[in-house]
Amino acid sequence: MKMLSLVLFFLNALVLSSLEMTAQDISQKEINHKDKEEEEGPILFKFEPDFLISVTERREELQRKKELLDTMDISNRRRRKLLKNLLKTT
Repeated sequence: MKMLSLVLFFLNALVLSSLEMTAQDISQKEINHKDKEEEEGPILFKFEPDFLISVTERREELQRKKELLDTMDISNRRRRKLLKNLLKTT
């Protein structure tokens, strides 16, 4: 009985060691897919292609409003409150 279990153990070890372990390998297909994804850019641009344009427009609008606040003849305290409110609402 001991001999049979010993033989079965070595046969199992032989079979398991001879199998090709591919769980940790990355296929070439996956590598190409990652490269292609990086070339296309973030997924966000797929669903909202003009995202950067809208962000720059918002920044420009915010800058214009800041300049308007700077030209107004108001106290610094009131100007800070208005700037804080402006940043909070946009």
